[in-house]
Amino acid sequence: MSALIAALCIAASPGGANVNHGPPLGTPIGFTAADLSAADHAALVSRLESGNVDQSPFIGAAGSSPNPASARAIFASLGRTTDSSSNPASARAMFASLGRGSNVGCGAECSPVRTVGCGPVCEPGCGPEAGCGGCGPSRCRPTWTFFGEALYLRPRDAEVAYAVPFNGPAAQPPAVPIQIGPLGMVDPDYDVGFRVGYETVFNDCTSIGVTYTRFETDTRSAIATQAPFVVRSMVSHPSTFGATSDGLQASARYDLDFALVDADVRGVIACGPCYLINWVGGARYATSEHQFSSQFAVNGRETVLTNIQFDGAGLRVGLEGERHARKGGWMVYGKGAASFTAGEFRAFYGQGQAFDASVVATRWKAGRIVSMLDLELGAGWTSPNGCLRLTAGYMVSAWYNVVMTDEFIHAVQTNNFIDLGDTITFDGLVVRAEYRF
Repeated sequence: MSALIAALCIAASPGGANVNHGPPLGTPIGFTAADLSAADHAALVSRLESGNVDQSPFIGAAGSSPNPASARAIFASLGRTTDSSSNPASARAMFASLGRGSNVGCGAECSPVRTVGCGPVCEPGCGPEAGCGGCGPSRCRPTWTFFGEALYLRPRDAEVAYAVPFNGPAAQPPAVPIQIGPLGMVDPDYDVGFRVGYETVFNDCTSIGVTYTRFETDTRSAIATQAPFVVRSMVSHPSTFGATSDGLQASARYDLDFALVDADVRGVIACGPCYLINWVGGARYATSEHQFSSQFAVNGRETVLTNIQFDGAGLRVGLEGERHARKGGWMVYGKGAASFTAGEFRAFYGQGQAFDASVVATRWKAGRIVSMLDLELGAGWTSPNGCLRLTAGYMVSAWYNVVMTDEFIHAVQTNNFIDLGDTITFDGLVVRAEYRF
């Protein structure tokens, strides 16, 4: 058996026709992977996958039928020949244990979740023989992947309290009114976003990809009361309060959106028949905008508007892992990444009244490094041919050192703009479909 493997390997080299060709063509092989040494294993796989092995010394005389014990049987099990008279039963047993061939061993090793040209190829063995930790592009990953994701997320720690109904004397700030009802508040709820992108193999151990993410949400609120109670603004400048600053109605709207562009390189840390672990490194561009507007029915109408924008770019690092079931195409996965984006915040605050459209108007601008932590866990299914993958999971994303609307309004009210920076989080469901080939 070892002689046959050696002959297969040497046949691809110059002068291969003058070497010992192994057992006679009529000798049964009947070997299994357990009979292979690590060196034989590596040499055989390397030569066969190169596609340059000369089969002619092992096929026999011209026009003769292939013998099940011949090297042609091995090549037939790999799809190298199409002669139906081949009977590769013995060789198939060996290659099935290596994750080779068409579906042979897929149930025993793991589901056919990897693919070569979208063929029904088992998850690869990824042993030392493959080089670079055993993970070549056709063995641990497809060549191209295109994907789309639906996001169902909720921003948290983003609410803005804009009005309060109260009873008692109309004390002017900083005196605290006596609240008699729920606050008027705009607090974003779950909304839909999306993520699209692609990934392609760069070399035997790495791939590159680009991802675009977009999320937008808006929320509205209104509050009203009846005399003798009144509604007071919680977002107006305190120096503008007067005897007629309180009213009976108030409303507000809050829009929040962000967009991300990630350019990543992925490299294999470890992989096997049923698992894969990648490192991730790259760059991220991030932009976000928070818009708040409120109206108060007081002595006509009073408005308060704010707008906060951020643009930045920086580095992104992370880890990704997946574990596949041995049957059925099911899998679980996890992703974690940290991004550090250096950029600039630009903020505006404006307050106007019926008789003066610009009672207060101020702008603020400063640089910040916004740190982003992204975590995602989920499960999925891969089609038998490996081309289609569907996953669903739960994700959490935390943005640190972000200038938030309520914080900026408070800075205007107190005239203190030192150390502005807070945290906003997004969490929710992620559903992904990807086509791989």
